[in-house]
Amino acid sequence: MKNMTKWYGFVVFLLAANGVFAQQKKPSLFAAYPNQITCSEQQLNQLFTANTGNTVSLVLPGNLLLQGQVKNKITKYGQIQTLAIQLPAFGNILLSVSRHQNAQNHTIYSARLLSNQFADGYQLKRNSNGLYQFEKIETEKLLPVCEAPVIR
Repeated sequence: MKNMTKWYGFVVFLLAANGVFAQQKKPSLFAAYPNQITCSEQQLNQLFTANTGNTVSLVLPGNLLLQGQVKNKITKYGQIQTLAIQLPAFGNILLSVSRHQNAQNHTIYSARLLSNQFADGYQLKRNSNGLYQFEKIETEKLLPVCEAPVIR
């Protein structure tokens, strides 16, 4: 009986290990680009002049050209504006850019460039000098893989 329990444990271990190794590593989309890319407020503001269906371009240092069609432009709560831009040159990944006014009436921007199909992306952050920078992120840390439980 002890041998049967050992074999059962070994089989369970092999099945579990097989499931872990079966997950494929996602490709990196931005491996050739810098980890940090500076972007001006003027460049970000210019994106919001476009309407749904228009093509926009964001030319960034490091030869990164983000060009695509505005798929969605919405305003929430009368003050938060958000654009969704589809980028065909990068596997139709979406660039989501938002802006709003803070309590001091300054315009604040946020943006993410990511997809669950790729291992990397960018997130817009404002540094201590007030400059906006796209910082490279690992999407698997932001978008954890969720597997549905098997019901038998």
